[in-house]
Amino acid sequence: MKKVGFNLLLTIALIFSFGQLAAAQDVIKIYLNGERLSVPVAPVIERGSTLVPMRPIFEGLGMKVNWDQSTRTVTGTGNNVTTKLIVGKNKAYVNGAEVNLDVPAKIVNGTTMVPVRFVAESTGWNVTWNGSTRSVMITSPDYAGTTPAPPAPNHADRLYTVNGTGTYAGYLELKGFPDEDKYRIYLKGDANSYTVSIEDVRGINLNEMITWQYAGQTYRTQRRDLHRYFSDKTWYNLGNYDYIHESLENTFGHVYVQWVEGLDFTTNEGPSLVNEYFKQTMPEPPSNITLTPDAKVVVVDTPREERTTEEVIEQIKRNTQKAFEETLSEEDKKFLQEWISERELKEKYQLNLIRTPDSIRFYHSDQVMLTEILFEIKNVPARLDDRVVKQGSGVRYQYVRNDPFGSQGLYFNRNDVKDAGLID
Repeated sequence: MKKVGFNLLLTIALIFSFGQLAAAQDVIKIYLNGERLSVPVAPVIERGSTLVPMRPIFEGLGMKVNWDQSTRTVTGTGNNVTTKLIVGKNKAYVNGAEVNLDVPAKIVNGTTMVPVRFVAESTGWNVTWNGSTRSVMITSPDYAGTTPAPPAPNHADRLYTVNGTGTYAGYLELKGFPDEDKYRIYLKGDANSYTVSIEDVRGINLNEMITWQYAGQTYRTQRRDLHRYFSDKTWYNLGNYDYIHESLENTFGHVYVQWVEGLDFTTNEGPSLVNEYFKQTMPEPPSNITLTPDAKVVVVDTPREERTTEEVIEQIKRNTQKAFEETLSEEDKKFLQEWISERELKEKYQLNLIRTPDSIRFYHSDQVMLTEILFEIKNVPARLDDRVVKQGSGVRYQYVRNDPFGSQGLYFNRNDVKDAGLID
């Protein structure tokens, strides 16, 4: 049967006020030997050091990467070099030798971020920073080419526009960027208020049936439905993002990698190019991917067992959660049995927390005006030190800077919030 090819159209409505544009920052770009490094989370700058997600940078440098949840240690091995960083520690190790860091590795919203200059230079690569384009250029010692600079803002010979046609009549099509053969960028408006549409023309067939394996079983699922499951944000409630990313990549291979690359261009690179064209700055936009929810997953060679994609994906989530919990230390497990996080209160019990100057208030998450206070912890200090237990209104609480899931926030004694009638 003849297969019909589909282009994935990703449309993003971006309407910003001038004030929002002026307050935002350009996306930081990383280049390895002239090739743009695709990262699932945008790099950040802290005290003059650029931090990037650990897995893409280590693997981009040709190294294997390992994450030890119990010790919060990142280890990269390859090319006769072993590099170790410990989250929150200003000391790292290269082949066992201690090295001082200006900024340590840290966890941001569940993603382990590492200082890119240290990681690259510890493996013998060269690093330069281009401030005008906010780009990190990394080259190997034997790289003979010329590292191309990213498109300079508003240079007519690099970025320009032509009139859109067909569906995009009335838009301008952006030209002059490296991936024109993979993506088309259309914009309408000016720097104060504009709309951007990004079309993925990599030739990805969303109707293609993808064969993948899990727990010894083989499945076939339409690609568009796998994309929809990758977009499900509940994945990222299961634990450290790097652990989830590795699990999805190991299960779905190039299908997941291609989806991440498209998401990166749609949410980072594409809007950044428009930003450069307008000589302005803008926040990273969300992707707006709409895919159908009604696919079936058929077990190959086992016709008696037929399950929906939803059932299999939920099983993967449960098993991923279980596998992640197995990486927790006994101390972490004991802590989570005794203390409940504000994230769990919100997701499991639909409770929102509001911190006032001297109290912590609990509300039902479906409240819009926040007029009905369910419970209030009073006399809360303005400053809460890390893992120092306080008590108010009969409830013990503490602030945790680096919790077992690599995040931070308030934790409450489970028995106390149960006695207060907030959970069962």
